[in-house]
Amino acid sequence: MNEKARKYESLILQRLAMVGQTPCALAMNVTESTVSRLQSEHLSKLTILIETLGLKVVPAEMKCYRPEDIDPYIQIAKQHMALINGADSLQWEDA
Repeated sequence: MNEKARKYESLILQRLAMVGQTPCALAMNVTESTVSRLQSEHLSKLTILIETLGLKVVPAEMKCYRPEDIDPYIQIAKQHMALINGADSLQWEDA
């Protein structure tokens, strides 16, 4: 298993511990033992599949942006930050 798949598995296990097997079983319409079996017997294979398909496992609150959409903004921010020498550079007028 590669590093990405290991990270995905770790995140899934963390969230499963937070949420619990019961809500997952109810959502999937299976028993808790089925969720447990999926976790112990198939999770590592599933995370390898996800990584191989070029997909990611991330928390739902994360925002994902395509690099070509965000890179121009980062470049502009870097250019403007390069002009700042300190707090005095941020002063708009004489105080």
